[in-house]
Amino acid sequence: MSALSQLITYLKIYRPTREGFTPLRAKAWMNMVKRDNLNHPEIPAKRRKWAHNHGFMVETAESFGLHDENCCGMISQKDYMYLYPLNGSYIHWLSDAVTIRNIFKPFSDHLIPCYFQFETRDGELFIIGMQDLPDGYDCTLEGVCHLIDDQGGAELIHARRNRYLFLRPEDGGYSINGKKKISREELGGVLQKYAPVSVLRPILPDCQKMNPGEIFHQLELYIVNPYGDNPEIGQAVLEKRRVLDMSEDDPKIQNEEYSELGDEIDDHDEQDLLINQMTRAEFLHALRELRSDRTETESVFPLDLETGKYTDEDGTGRAVPQWKTITDYVQCLCRFVPELEYFDIRILFSGSDFYVTRMTNTPPYPVNEPFSPVLTEYLNQKLGEKKAAFRESRDRRRRGLHKAKLKIRKMFTRLLYPAGMKPYLGVTWIHDVIYDFFHDHSVPMGTKLWGYRRGFFSYRIPQYGITKENHDSYISDFEYKWLRHINNRYRTWLEDKITIKYIASDFRDCFPEYYFYTVQKNKVNKVIAMMDLPNGYGTEFEDILNLAREKGDLALKRVTGSHGNGFYRLSWKNGKYLLNGERANPQEIHMIIMNPENQYLITEFIQSHPQLQELYDGAVSTLRFLVFKKDGRTPEMHDCYMRVGTSATGAVDNIGAGGMFVNVDIRDGHYSDAALMVNNNIIPTPYHPDTGKLIEGYIPNWDRVCQIILDVCASIPQMEYMGVDAAITPDGVKFPEINRYPDFPRMDALSPETMDYLLYKLQKKKERYGYDVNRPRKLITLPKRRAYTH
Repeated sequence: MSALSQLITYLKIYRPTREGFTPLRAKAWMNMVKRDNLNHPEIPAKRRKWAHNHGFMVETAESFGLHDENCCGMISQKDYMYLYPLNGSYIHWLSDAVTIRNIFKPFSDHLIPCYFQFETRDGELFIIGMQDLPDGYDCTLEGVCHLIDDQGGAELIHARRNRYLFLRPEDGGYSINGKKKISREELGGVLQKYAPVSVLRPILPDCQKMNPGEIFHQLELYIVNPYGDNPEIGQAVLEKRRVLDMSEDDPKIQNEEYSELGDEIDDHDEQDLLINQMTRAEFLHALRELRSDRTETESVFPLDLETGKYTDEDGTGRAVPQWKTITDYVQCLCRFVPELEYFDIRILFSGSDFYVTRMTNTPPYPVNEPFSPVLTEYLNQKLGEKKAAFRESRDRRRRGLHKAKLKIRKMFTRLLYPAGMKPYLGVTWIHDVIYDFFHDHSVPMGTKLWGYRRGFFSYRIPQYGITKENHDSYISDFEYKWLRHINNRYRTWLEDKITIKYIASDFRDCFPEYYFYTVQKNKVNKVIAMMDLPNGYGTEFEDILNLAREKGDLALKRVTGSHGNGFYRLSWKNGKYLLNGERANPQEIHMIIMNPENQYLITEFIQSHPQLQELYDGAVSTLRFLVFKKDGRTPEMHDCYMRVGTSATGAVDNIGAGGMFVNVDIRDGHYSDAALMVNNNIIPTPYHPDTGKLIEGYIPNWDRVCQIILDVCASIPQMEYMGVDAAITPDGVKFPEINRYPDFPRMDALSPETMDYLLYKLQKKKERYGYDVNRPRKLITLPKRRAYTH
């Protein structure tokens, strides 16, 4: 798309986005209207215009017989798109099959097993064994072939959109959808072609012989849980579907326009496009092959929610098998994830069992009958809330300016920086250089300018002893920013403190207990109960205070915060409430927790090991471990340092706010060489400034702590580079959070092993963009350096 056409599109969607539409949905609505006009020339233009002005497609308006008098109570298709995303920051929980399988581990009995996940790492096919992989199969192409042979076939599915290819052994090779034949060697190419978004799973027994023209039934349940404590099925339908011809020559598939696919391409898909070095047309073609729906709806039957009964086409009353079992299962599943308030679950029957085949954030807009009264009431409520939030012209201007700022920032970064630089980092780089130039006086001016040309902040030069002869041995600050992100799309698992506890549920005892979290409902924060809340507690603000009285201490953390911003220690001591040691009344606590500007997570307050409490007991001292997997599988740790709070930091240990840095020897856990950062200068401080304690000793239970961290990181094979924050407790270790891309440490010198890994990843990213051959010609560019060698 040319710059001019991008600008025109942006101007067209500017007004809808400032009123609350996401850019993707605003563009999708525009394209839907355009195609609707082209596809229905037989409908009078006046009728089409009426439908579009009221937010409906022409077919919907005609099939429901809509007009001025009866359309007001219905949720239109445009309003339905406007409401997205109803699950807020938790939309990624249902974004793909891999995440769903990891989030919903306790409900695996009715989830289709997943054997392998395929990615592209460093330009090569990377195979991950998933939870359901039987013993005896390794994560190689040969292991995949053996599994398909032994199982008699498997599905290769698009992990995000649930489109699939059937792979079956045939004549020493494999058939794809019963048509195209490939050899075992060609299978690797097929897997790599679809690698960023594909999963291998078994073919359900009832699907083994599902030929074109055959009929099957699919159950679709619309779930609504607006306050996290009362999930219900708002609507249920049974779809009668027919299998289409799944050959690559299917005219329905061949005639699908690339433009229709392009409407839904997001940032993750664009990343996959770059990773695989495909042209946009090749990428869209790959999406088309996987996303083309191999079935079509024959008819839809609404269900009675109490009995699961429906009336068939011939007027016969029937009932969905196992309806009570299904509804009980769904009820438990929904209570397990109170963060999700609106989604759908699709169920396929197989023999005497049933399987959840898909869960999505936005159930499809019903085309055969309107939303049920329950869903209509819920959606109208959400619609009213969102429109009220953008009713004030001040709010619309603020959102419009914010969107314009993001667009300008993106254009600014593309203009000045090499491809691959994140826009927000492009802005911060200039700010950081200016700050470094005026605030660090320990490095001569000439050395500073020499360092900036090579991507280093001035303080990095004495930190590593960087010279003209050895600077190629270190990754620069600019290169470290450009390298972000090393982890793939699944880095969203580490974006907030709630998701990671679901993902790493096999190690849930290593995370603080989670009691409540708050979420904004109609401009007021609503308290939601979480998995570790003791029995007998409700979901009111007073329940938080009562729990604080029982536990003595609670931690209040911003769900998506970092660097300790917004952290509070809520205590009950001597009949009084304390916030970070200062007396507070319930009204003051209420203003913080129920502030709609911030979502709060209320958790167990971690108690440090007595040995570390002696250093300073006003805040929990945490260790930061850098963990990487150079081979993609085996976690390695070569760097660790400890942060110790002071009276300047309050209840946190953030170094930038006045906390202490302490070096930790990764070999034996010996800690020493404490320091403070004062006016951008590092000051050795062997004794704690408040307690006077000498900061030197050995971390308790060091070997056990290290092994647990390696085990946790190994259990998340999708993550390759992490910063693990660990608090040493009397009983073991707790993880306040795991970072998806840890900051380049200012006070700790990275080990040669970690530096080697980062230089390796830098070289691989350069190769992906072709910068290993031709340096980017941009005003702010990557510094010259020798190519990485092992």
